[in-house]
Amino acid sequence: MVSAYNRTNSSYLLNNSNFQFLAVWINIIYIALMVVAPMYSPIIFSVMTVWSFINDRKFLKAHHAFVPHWWWYFLLPVYIFKRQHNNNLGLLWFWLYWVSVLMAVFVMIFLDVKLP
Repeated sequence: MVSAYNRTNSSYLLNNSNFQFLAVWINIIYIALMVVAPMYSPIIFSVMTVWSFINDRKFLKAHHAFVPHWWWYFLLPVYIFKRQHNNNLGLLWFWLYWVSVLMAVFVMIFLDVKLP
């Protein structure tokens, strides 16, 4: 389903800061949390992710764009892919998500961060 919003307005407007945070920055922030506060990092990470996810869904609904079902949150790459693909936004943020995941993994290995 393609929304009428995408046919009339610039599609980049749908890639708001909540989505960018969810797609890319959250993984980098998680690594920083693992170094600074390893015991609390999973809780802080979960709260930030859920908050960003809810705000992104509200934003998409407000702009009458395609909103993937809420349970795709548990498979975040699929949520990002569906969000971008079905709103004709390209897959740049999908691939940036995977780059940030790989960066996070490499940093964790390099810093020898132990998971809680």
